[in-house]
Amino acid sequence: MSNTYDHRKAEVYNEFMGEYIVAYDKALAMMGDIKDKRVLDQGCGTGKSSRLLRKEGAVVVGVDKNPEMLSATRSSDATGIEYFLIENNDLAGIEGQFDGAFCTFVFLEVSKREELEQMVRAVYDKLKPNSLYVIVTNNPDAIGYESDFIKLESGEGFTGESGQSVIDTVKLDPPLVFHDYYWTEEDQRSILENAGFRIEQISKPISAEGQEISPFMIIHAVKN
Repeated sequence: MSNTYDHRKAEVYNEFMGEYIVAYDKALAMMGDIKDKRVLDQGCGTGKSSRLLRKEGAVVVGVDKNPEMLSATRSSDATGIEYFLIENNDLAGIEGQFDGAFCTFVFLEVSKREELEQMVRAVYDKLKPNSLYVIVTNNPDAIGYESDFIKLESGEGFTGESGQSVIDTVKLDPPLVFHDYYWTEEDQRSILENAGFRIEQISKPISAEGQEISPFMIIHAVKN
């Protein structure tokens, strides 16, 4: 989500609630058997996703460019997890190759295509051949979505082009607002494919009874 975090935002990242639970469960299932596999957690934030990967038996390396979010990992049991602060999405300083990569709610933090392309290529370069890259992000078809927990809205001047502002409101007391960026499914697909990934599946799991659309999209990509 946005690149500025406060204590309350860190708590939301650290405790999955509402529709987030369904998205993470589905994404973890897509990773398959990762026991003893080396997995990159791209944009690990407070380390919640890293700990979930570790529970599945993975050897996890979490990376993030935000030191405040990474600082929250220090209070958690990090056995089997390494955390690294990175700059400009650069993974060159991370040693070794990975058997898979997990990326949750990071694409929507990026406003420029060039930056997203660089971020995806960096992951591609660190993965072994035929490795999985599982991405959780906002569903581009879900602008206007609202449930008891979240609301997704377009920003000012929104015309449906990638890189434009969107607003995600988590209905806490008081509400917590994230300013993110919109990406079309077509643009995300082309960026991944141009980097060398093969898209195996795009899932938009319905998370609540009575809802007709999912607020989230999960991309299952494989390095060629």
